[in-house]
Amino acid sequence: MSVSLGFLRPLSCRLCNRNFISLDRLQVHKYRHKYMRIDTKKPYHQFTYCQKMFARNYMKRHIRIHTKEKPYQCTYCQKTFSRNEHLKIHIRIHTNEKPYQCTYCQKRFAFNDNLQKHIQIHTIREKPYQCTHCQKRFTLNGNLKKHCIQIHTIREKPYQCTHCQKRLT
Repeated sequence: MSVSLGFLRPLSCRLCNRNFISLDRLQVHKYRHKYMRIDTKKPYHQFTYCQKMFARNYMKRHIRIHTKEKPYQCTYCQKTFSRNEHLKIHIRIHTNEKPYQCTYCQKRFAFNDNLQKHIQIHTIREKPYQCTHCQKRFTLNGNLKKHCIQIHTIREKPYQCTHCQKRLT
């Protein structure tokens, strides 16, 4: 960034004269000039870097994949994201917001994919995953793995009583 007499001097794009206050934003902008082939008469534009076609409003979003630009930052942990939708979903981790609710048992979830996995517990009658230690059956493989770690893993209970041989945490 150039500084002159204590004031910030904007950096300008030589092709379109647009001004930027940081060098990295100018570089991302130049990258767009280099790889975007925009034809205003067509509804789709080709990104010359990867040859993919996009509607103009999706082109900027796609370019972030190549530039690694992540302009959306979490105010809780400073993690950055290329899309605002991803930031909004991430923030639920910090706020404990759970907008998705199971219609069977009213349990709430922060993420829709977790709700969909949970619903299988209520809707799938078959329990294809069986514990090799105690023969208990599960609808989801993840629940079987969790069961095995919590119930059958000796590492979870590293201490053993010398009198009764019972394992303790």
